[in-house]
Amino acid sequence: MTYNEIDKLAQNPSSSLAKEADLGTIYAYHALRGVYEMYRSGKKSREEVEKERRLIYNAYRRWERDMEQYTLACKERNQAMVRAGTLRAELIKTMPSRGAEFLLEIACECISEMVGEPTLINRYRKIYL
Repeated sequence: MTYNEIDKLAQNPSSSLAKEADLGTIYAYHALRGVYEMYRSGKKSREEVEKERRLIYNAYRRWERDMEQYTLACKERNQAMVRAGTLRAELIKTMPSRGAEFLLEIACECISEMVGEPTLINRYRKIYL
């Protein structure tokens, strides 16, 4: 749901928000609805309403950006975990036939992927390669 759709919905006193709406949409809707109720009751001027609408819009946009960043971070984390699982399987499969240094490199890379921090594999490469 876009901000303009939320705004239009909040302007109508008889409207209601869908039950499956996300948290940012719910907050924006209720904040806007409160502003419009205060305007209809004469407690806020048109200028005050416009100022508060801009504040709510900016907060909603920040929330959307934060959610996009969070979603991206989750995807990256999931990819790292899949990579770590692949490395773990490779480590177990090659354990009997490979040398300790090879296994150590895979183990370091696997741990680095699991924690999302390349320090361990970088340190291994600096020491052993």
